[in-house]
Amino acid sequence: MLRACSGRVGVMVVSVFALAFATVNRLLVVLMFIALVLGTVLVFAAFDRDSHSASDTIRPFLVTMLRVWVVAVASARVLLRCQA
Repeated sequence: MLRACSGRVGVMVVSVFALAFATVNRLLVVLMFIALVLGTVLVFAAFDRDSHSASDTIRPFLVTMLRVWVVAVASARVLLRCQA
């Protein structure tokens, strides 16, 4: 018995490949977000290095990284959605 993504409980035949693929998918998404957080910190450090005020740092940082995070979250949702 496996729990389906929709919350229903039923008997399903799940191949080893499908389970392995789902596990690898989750692992890759976690690694992607770790790399994204590290990259975000490095981008902030790059903007902060030559700035003279907070607005010189925060505004370009948000303009740059907001789009990156939106794409990353959208792609993670696509990769992790239920295939039922």
